[in-house]
Amino acid sequence: MEGADCGNRKHVGGAVVYSHFPSTGDYYPHDIDCQITFQAESGDWRLMLRVIEMDLPDRTPSGYCNDALYVYDDSTFLTRAMEDAGGAGGLCGSILPPTLISSGQFLTVGFK
Repeated sequence: MEGADCGNRKHVGGAVVYSHFPSTGDYYPHDIDCQITFQAESGDWRLMLRVIEMDLPDRTPSGYCNDALYVYDDSTFLTRAMEDAGGAGGLCGSILPPTLISSGQFLTVGFK
């Protein structure tokens, strides 16, 4: 995994997460494998994820994304993929998903 936050669990009351390094403007490299789990400060809180900009290569003719954003309504990667975020296939291209809201206190975001 690469990137300062990859593999971490973040306890949040609110946060802004960038797909690039704000101090330099450099973007994460292609083919990165990075997951971050967000945990609400309180067990009865929910998390909201709003993607405000996205520009990933579109799906290949076979229907796969080379690089994709995955969002899971759980504390682990690969369980409970959010359908509004492309489900198990993830998100790529430039079409933004609707605002995503967790059903519990965890939300895991992966970029692969």
